[in-house]
Amino acid sequence: MALFQILVFAILRTKPEFAGYLDLDGGKVLNGEVWRLLTFLFVPSTGSGSVVWFFFAAMFLFFMADALDELMGPFRVTLYVLFFLVTQWVAVLVWPEVLGKGMGGVGMFISNLFFALAVLSPRTELRIYFVVPVQIRWLALLDAALLLYFSLMKPEMAPGILWGLLPFLVMFVPGLVKQMRNRARVGVRRAEFKAKSVPESEAFHRCKVCGRTDGANPELEFRVAADGEEYCGEHLPR
Repeated sequence: MALFQILVFAILRTKPEFAGYLDLDGGKVLNGEVWRLLTFLFVPSTGSGSVVWFFFAAMFLFFMADALDELMGPFRVTLYVLFFLVTQWVAVLVWPEVLGKGMGGVGMFISNLFFALAVLSPRTELRIYFVVPVQIRWLALLDAALLLYFSLMKPEMAPGILWGLLPFLVMFVPGLVKQMRNRARVGVRRAEFKAKSVPESEAFHRCKVCGRTDGANPELEFRVAADGEEYCGEHLPR
């Protein structure tokens, strides 16, 4: 998709009106311009503006696509994208007066990808302007805060924003909630462990697959999976 955005951006630099032939317009789709059901994703979120901003946006899109393909697998990524497309089609074809007022289009598509990556790999570092390292989870929280701000400032946009995030809310939020509950259970176990005054040398975390512990391997990171068991980073189920 990023390659198509590069091509469209080059065209928009000389013919800004070209975006009007690609936007997702429900009325024009119903009149036969069905290509708009897909081509709206090819319009850069930066429009025909700064080349520098577009360069960063395109690089970021390439990065997210590659990372999600590795973390989710091609099939789940395709399903995620199709889910988003369907929500956008419904918004403009079925209930445009309500759902069509949100921040749809490629901007919301990027937010869905961004939030998914933040859930799957929260400690991944991005370098702002190739200099300042920031973990992706903090940037995702900032993005969420901005969307909440827009929803509060313009309540008529709230249903569209929430609808645009439906793929993320359905495919990732339930697992995220479950993971948070599992972490809470681990916190309780840790508190009980300390209360019993177990020697610090005794391991607290143990991988269910390989049996390695945090005592013998302090460099390992352990997480609780959806099944409630602990795994090291190498054997964490995906």
